[in-house]
Amino acid sequence: MQTNFEWQAPEYEWTERGNDWYWVLGVIAVIIIGLSVYFKNYLLGILVLLGSTLIFAFSKRAPRDHDFSISPEGFFVDGHTYSFSEFEGFTVSEPPVNQNYPRVTFYKKFSPTPYSTYLIDFAVDTDELREFLANKLEERENAPTSRVNALESYF
Repeated sequence: MQTNFEWQAPEYEWTERGNDWYWVLGVIAVIIIGLSVYFKNYLLGILVLLGSTLIFAFSKRAPRDHDFSISPEGFFVDGHTYSFSEFEGFTVSEPPVNQNYPRVTFYKKFSPTPYSTYLIDFAVDTDELREFLANKLEERENAPTSRVNALESYF
């Protein structure tokens, strides 16, 4: 059984947007800003302007690649070490519909965010990774899904 796993993967799956997507974003933003000025709700107009500008800017930015490593000592992300004692369990899952990368999800013991999901490179054998992590942590059946994750994968 393999005991060291190393890979590089992006921080999230990125899809390039076409011109139509930006036009729709702009038209919707202009309509909402126009309605907010008409109803004298200027704060909403400012928030929609700021939000649509941020969505536009971040949708053009490609994700950064990260270095991941799992060994008997723990889990490493770009040199930051996480001990297995910080986690309650894990899930290794195949890629969701319309996405490419398999995922590993770690469930945290004490954290404001209950879990963290990371993409796995195709060079890593997910069955061996699952077997190795099962010796360290409790395996959970299904990766968590939330409405935010569903919207993220949709858009």
